[in-house]
Amino acid sequence: MDATGAGVVRFFGSIFIGSTLMAIYVGFIRPNGLETTWGFFNVIFLQNLCAFIVGFYSTKINKLGHTDKTSDEAIYAPLVLTILSGVLCYGLADKIYI
Repeated sequence: MDATGAGVVRFFGSIFIGSTLMAIYVGFIRPNGLETTWGFFNVIFLQNLCAFIVGFYSTKINKLGHTDKTSDEAIYAPLVLTILSGVLCYGLADKIYI
């Protein structure tokens, strides 16, 4: 990756830093805990799903800027995060959808 891409990577990384800070607040600091936090968990799921779709499109369909060394990491990591966040939403449904 070229150094000129650092700004864009940091921009999108800041979204995930904000999500992580919010998850810490919801999980450990918020007085009511996880009750009625469905919106937050659904946004996390949608962020991960969109990252998977964009990664899949960029890697398998568009192929703009690809070389022989381009890997499928842009697909696997968001896929795992999407599955984990989906399982989390399903498992916490009795608490977050009140």
